[in-house]
Amino acid sequence: MAVTVPASGVRVRKEVVGDGRGDIENGVQTTRITYKTKEVRDNIEINHEREFTVSDGAVFEELLTALGLIPIKHKRKTGWAWVYDNDALTTEDGITVELALLEQLGYFIELEILANNDAPDTVAAARERLLSLLDLLGIARNRIESRYYTELLGQ
Repeated sequence: MAVTVPASGVRVRKEVVGDGRGDIENGVQTTRITYKTKEVRDNIEINHEREFTVSDGAVFEELLTALGLIPIKHKRKTGWAWVYDNDALTTEDGITVELALLEQLGYFIELEILANNDAPDTVAAARERLLSLLDLLGIARNRIESRYYTELLGQ
């Protein structure tokens, strides 16, 4: 049986989630596996992600190696996240704002909206909400980085 790997590859992310008060030492460590399709449309990154957790990240990495996959990209990211709800009815309607520190690259702000589909009108509405938040934060639109972190790292 041939193994087909998504173009974006498979990401193994080991993370420690704090206790809600920023206490990482008392947080919970998880290993999340993600694969996705990615595109940049009108300067906005659009991802179709599938994600799940595994109980033993090391064993899952052994499986990937046994299937013939090799690790080719590495990044180390620390992030702090908030939800900006702009009077949203639920947090799912809000915008996730993450301050991300990437080793070798520095600080970035990531804005994310979870949408149910990628229809043009849905993407356009999300784009306007994201740009409005950038304006509110005083971040010039020409500061939007369209490259992926792995491209910036040269990997």
